[in-house]
Amino acid sequence: MGRRTAIMPPATGGLAGLIDCVGLEYARQGVRAAAIAPAPGESQMFGRWMPTKERREMIANAMPTSDIAYPDDMARFAVFLFSDDARRNHAR
Repeated sequence: MGRRTAIMPPATGGLAGLIDCVGLEYARQGVRAAAIAPAPGESQMFGRWMPTKERREMIANAMPTSDIAYPDDMARFAVFLFSDDARRNHAR
């Protein structure tokens, strides 16, 4: 891991723990807690990081779904989390 990315796993773990605690602690009051931590997704930064088709395919094949997320994927997930369809989601 490079110097700039070494903080990501502990930061992500800390945020996941916080979401779990808040979601479980306040569920009885009707409060839901969620966070979106997407996998690599199509963006300008991703395009600079993975400029070739081969590199993009390499990353996609490392994902459980064998694809790369797009911004509208994250947007649709956020809309779902705010909807009543997600009322049973109280933590990760």
